[in-house]
Amino acid sequence: MVGNPARRRKLHVRVLAIETSTDACSVALTDGVVQREDHRIVPRGHNREVLAMIDGLCAALDIVPRSLDAVAVGAGPGSFTGLRIGASVAQGIALASGCRVLGVSSLEVLAATLFADDASARTAVCAQPARPGELHVAVYGVATEGISYIAQTRLAPLDEVVAWLSGAAFASPVVLVGGGAEALAARLSASGWQVRLDFRPRAASLLGLALPRLAKGEGGDAADLVLDYGTGTSAWRKAR
Repeated sequence: MVGNPARRRKLHVRVLAIETSTDACSVALTDGVVQREDHRIVPRGHNREVLAMIDGLCAALDIVPRSLDAVAVGAGPGSFTGLRIGASVAQGIALASGCRVLGVSSLEVLAATLFADDASARTAVCAQPARPGELHVAVYGVATEGISYIAQTRLAPLDEVVAWLSGAAFASPVVLVGGGAEALAARLSASGWQVRLDFRPRAASLLGLALPRLAKGEGGDAADLVLDYGTGTSAWRKAR
């Protein structure tokens, strides 16, 4: 039986996820049925690893990059170089395939990574270093359908972030994660919050966040992708 073409398309969406905002180079791929991930800690090595990692996943799932329906990208905040590498790769694939590109906050991806690993965590305080003395912070909690945004994302001096979080009440256990977690924890020692320094945003978590959004029609042209470098600027221009 031939069936409904639109339904078949929806059930077999080929989506690539790229997360390079930290010292982890992480890619994930699904053909709509099977999902694979390649996650490596490679400080300053994203440009050497990411294309080969993508090729390896495509070979494993017998997918040609030009046949992809969408690419999801961790859009920061994070490393300037890492973000540009991930976005440039996504842009190149999109130009070749005509597929959509969806940017997702790397802080949200980090929270999803924590919740996927630690079922007991109820609140994720995600902190990444920004300009000297500043942090980019967002707070996420477990919701019925995935994770939910709790408090406004802030790019602010450490003292201001500490004052903001010290007066807040979140569901416990609260876990601090990200490159700025250690500095923040030192100032919040009386809070009793947990600190996890072993987490990086994973592409599998990015893929999990992106798929339902893509199903709703989100995403667009690679030239419209906005990156958040965590430094108060988010300029992104299409490569020429």
